[in-house]
Amino acid sequence: MPHQKHRLIRALALTLETTFHGEAWPEGEMSFTENVCFRYPDRFYSVIEVPSGRKIYAVQAEKTLTAVDNKIISMAESHTDRYKDLFLYRSPESLVDALLRAGIDTAIVSFGRLEGRIAYVIGAVYPDESLPQVWVDKDTFRPLRILFPASEGSEKTDIRYEQYFNIGHRMWYPGLIIFYSNDKIIKEQRLRTHESSSKDDAFPEYLFDIDKMQKTYRFFVEPDEKGDASSRSELDQVKKSIDDFQKAFE
Repeated sequence: MPHQKHRLIRALALTLETTFHGEAWPEGEMSFTENVCFRYPDRFYSVIEVPSGRKIYAVQAEKTLTAVDNKIISMAESHTDRYKDLFLYRSPESLVDALLRAGIDTAIVSFGRLEGRIAYVIGAVYPDESLPQVWVDKDTFRPLRILFPASEGSEKTDIRYEQYFNIGHRMWYPGLIIFYSNDKIIKEQRLRTHESSSKDDAFPEYLFDIDKMQKTYRFFVEPDEKGDASSRSELDQVKKSIDDFQKAFE
């Protein structure tokens, strides 16, 4: 999957049309613009705004941070966050490390079939879906799917990659990414624009500086039962923003 010619691209900016599905949205769905930045080999940043809040997700090497309205809500990666791993880590070694961190056993490989396409199944023996796994097209080596089975505290997450575009230097990116939770679509990302750069400083480091974010942003902590009215009001406002993102990002 990693390709030497990809290294000519040092940074990648994408504009996505991200559509959320579910009862939390009017008429069952709502679309917003999401801006995504890749700075290779291990930096990632995305930002999306909805009427009640702004969510950012940043990756700096193995550090991650998720914040809503400048409140840090997580320092860990969810299963849905890992959709980007297959396009961020471009050396075989870093990609394998990312898959292992996600719980995917790269020593297990089998063949499977997905909608008529033959694929390598990494992490499980087809048709077993009880283990985390990645599906890669046998002929093109482009990712088709990443699957995380249901476990205690988390639902089944199935991410599909479709409609690939050549975005330059033989680098391909999916024009459509579909996110399923317990076999129901919760989110779709459609590629609208893309721009690449060969410069290492195309995006400033502060954009991905998680240590600085931790100093700038506040951690989201629920006030105790004796907290004052202002604390409770702030809690309600932040919870509303988090609720708007919950179906798509939890």
